[in-house]
Amino acid sequence: MKKTFLAIAWAVGVAGAFSAQADNVSIVSPGSTWEYTFTDPGASAWNTGATPSGWLSGPAPFGNNTGGYWTDPAGNFDYATYWPADTNSDNDLWVRTTFDLYQTEWDLNSITWGLGVDNGYTLYLNGTLISSASAGGYTSQWEYTGSFTTPTLVQGVNVLAIALQDMGGLTAFDMEVRGNFDTSGGATPNPSGIVPLPGAAAMGFLGMGCLGLVRRRKQTA
Repeated sequence: MKKTFLAIAWAVGVAGAFSAQADNVSIVSPGSTWEYTFTDPGASAWNTGATPSGWLSGPAPFGNNTGGYWTDPAGNFDYATYWPADTNSDNDLWVRTTFDLYQTEWDLNSITWGLGVDNGYTLYLNGTLISSASAGGYTSQWEYTGSFTTPTLVQGVNVLAIALQDMGGLTAFDMEVRGNFDTSGGATPNPSGIVPLPGAAAMGFLGMGCLGLVRRRKQTA
């Protein structure tokens, strides 16, 4: 009986630990913190190297509207970092962040991105132009999507940088990066912004609690 209970506890603990690291996890999650500036960085290395001096730091979404604008299954868009409107047609917000694919267990062919913006964007990864568009308004949460591929995407620290455009009125920006991680070798992913699957942490704690109960019973037996 004790062996059966121990086996169940071990299985629950392992399931909890590994279910938190499944395929298609969030690497840069919506609402992540970004470095940003409203001052044109020009031709400097803002999209490749270290953070330029004078930049600020704040969480997405960026925008100037509260409620009812950016509608998604989780609710309505409310900005977390204020992005004032600009009637010019050039870029007026520059953002950047990094994410670390530090282990070989990451499938570099599975890294995808989704981006929502009003109005336009130019997206760089490690200094390489990935995508650019400028629409007349906002249509959906992730109205632009794509994938990152090697050799631009590296097994290590990646710099994600975006020049954003507003042409007046409402503003909005947020983004997500997702990918697959192979846990068959027992590795644990730890890029910036990673989000465990729902309930995984609870399963892990339950399993550890069961193991602790088994040990206590053995000590008092």
